[in-house]
Amino acid sequence: MPLRFAWRAPAAPGPFSLVLLDAAYHEIARVDGIAGTHWRTRGAVAQALGAGGVFHWFVADGSPGSARCSALETVEIR
Repeated sequence: MPLRFAWRAPAAPGPFSLVLLDAAYHEIARVDGIAGTHWRTRGAVAQALGAGGVFHWFVADGSPGSARCSALETVEIR
């Protein structure tokens, strides 16, 4: 089940952190050190998504000392 997360990042080259939350907004995975503006699922994230359901996600600026993050997105996998 290949699924790709993609986002736009104005003038911020990364690294980024992708944070995946379950339907109740509990963090279930975090992928740090993403160099670009997309990431293809694998490992534990692919397993979690493979079960289906409602998930929320956002991307955070992974630069030291930064608190910037994207808006929260929601995806439903059936």
